[in-house]
Amino acid sequence: MANYSISIPGNTNVQMQENDTLTITFHGADQFCISGGSATDFSPALPVGVQQQNGNSWTGTAIVPAATIQYSHVANGNPCTSEKRITAGVSGTIKIGTGK
Repeated sequence: MANYSISIPGNTNVQMQENDTLTITFHGADQFCISGGSATDFSPALPVGVQQQNGNSWTGTAIVPAATIQYSHVANGNPCTSEKRITAGVSGTIKIGTGK
């Protein structure tokens, strides 16, 4: 088991395996968004669309053998479907195993 981390805002690409741990740290008043993959590939589920504050963090464990999740963020008060999604200009990728 390994531990990985990403920051929001940020655009880190992560390559991990089933049972590895991911921590997301928020450095602003933002929401985590995904445009591909499933929030339930982690336990607990990724905090998609949950308003966060600077300093908040979420930690979960990958529970599937293969998945690819494209992530971004949006400022609190905007839906994840908004064109205002930003993550340092590009989205990041969380890849579990060989991806999907």
